[in-house]
Amino acid sequence: MSKKSAKAVSKDLTENPTIAVPTDAKIMDIPCGDIVADEDFNSRMPEAAENDEGHSLEGLADSIKKDGQLSPVLVAQVEEHPGKWFLVFGFRRYTAISQILKRQTIRATIYEPMKKGSKVSIADLLYINLVENEERKQLNPFERARRYHELHTKYGESDTKIASRIGLDRSYVNRLIHAYQLPKPIVEQWKKENSKDWQQSRLLTTDNLNKLIRMKKDDKPDTETQIATFEKWLNPAPAVNPDDAATNDGATPAPGNDRASLSDLKRARAAILIALEETPKMSTELHARLTTFKEAIDWALKPKSVTGVLKMSKEGKVLDFRGEDFAMTQDGKPVTKKNAKKSDDKKESKKAA
Repeated sequence: MSKKSAKAVSKDLTENPTIAVPTDAKIMDIPCGDIVADEDFNSRMPEAAENDEGHSLEGLADSIKKDGQLSPVLVAQVEEHPGKWFLVFGFRRYTAISQILKRQTIRATIYEPMKKGSKVSIADLLYINLVENEERKQLNPFERARRYHELHTKYGESDTKIASRIGLDRSYVNRLIHAYQLPKPIVEQWKKENSKDWQQSRLLTTDNLNKLIRMKKDDKPDTETQIATFEKWLNPAPAVNPDDAATNDGATPAPGNDRASLSDLKRARAAILIALEETPKMSTELHARLTTFKEAIDWALKPKSVTGVLKMSKEGKVLDFRGEDFAMTQDGKPVTKKNAKKSDDKKESKKAA
């Protein structure tokens, strides 16, 4: 993913005179009330934030109370907040000192561009915040996407420029920007999966996100297909049980509903094939039951107009099949209704003879 390490990126930014934090920058105590702390500005999501030692905010406050504030926060003066100091990084330290310890001042490094006369832009400060957070603990993909998207849409930074300034591949930055533009339900799920409390397997893997991004209609994102696909992943159809009727994705049919659509039968057949191919240690009995079930479905799928339901006993015998063109003999072999009638006529003729 990355061309350079976080330290290498930090070095690049430090050597850039438009956004560098000078090594001899002024450090002073600033009233906490004069600081604007915008949590949305911070690249790290509050719910995912942990410092390097894994301390909670209370633990960080206890550490500062015991050992003092070892690292100053970084602040800058920007046009958007005249007369105030804008917090660039150090949000956890600021919260611990101002809200938990209730201290009136905080030690801060004053950011001033090395190039005299140049203005401080929020976009430049966002890059500094990005690198500082990556150095402390790598940002997760959602946090990166949120920040790249903001730089791109709010501050007009191209994916090429973003990639160049933070040392990443342009394609990676572009992909994350597009992933953040997916429909809201998908983005919310992606955010949940990147929270520190998420314990389940991730649904929105890199491959799945790429699949959704590529879903287009007339060169525009096909949001309907994206949401429909996402919902299928989120609520997958239950596995087909050979002991049950093959109706509506394996669900028990409602009273009076004894028919399954062609798509139901095809899904059941696909599930059986997968089971037969991917279960090498399957018992002979189960293998025979599944094979019998698949053969019955194969018969059912032959005529285009057929709609019906298959039922099996626990012994693996096909008990019943009702469709428009097919009937089932007592020995479990499917035959067309026309041939079944001929067979019955022959039996009657023999009895008469």
